[in-house]
Amino acid sequence: MIKAEANVIGTIKRSANIRTDKNNNPYLSFVMTVVLTDAKTTSKSIDVFVSLPNAKQDEAQSYVEGLRVAVNGNLDIRKKEDNLNFYLTGNTITAQNVAELDSIS
Repeated sequence: MIKAEANVIGTIKRSANIRTDKNNNPYLSFVMTVVLTDAKTTSKSIDVFVSLPNAKQDEAQSYVEGLRVAVNGNLDIRKKEDNLNFYLTGNTITAQNVAELDSIS
């Protein structure tokens, strides 16, 4: 397992909704797709599962499928069998003036 502070830019794949954790605290949840390219211009698409703690119901309506967003927070990369799963617990989400190029930094 790898954990790091990260800024992730991508496109929302599944619209946001509000869920509750085991302590009944609400959080915003959605999946975003990030297309990463290497030096040979080979691209790989990854799904990042995003959660934003202490969110309100009206925030979920703002983050719809196809919207480009930048999320800053703690990225947790876990290996399950042969797959890598990416989980991002966000501190801030920005949907305005987002760069055109997907990235993880």
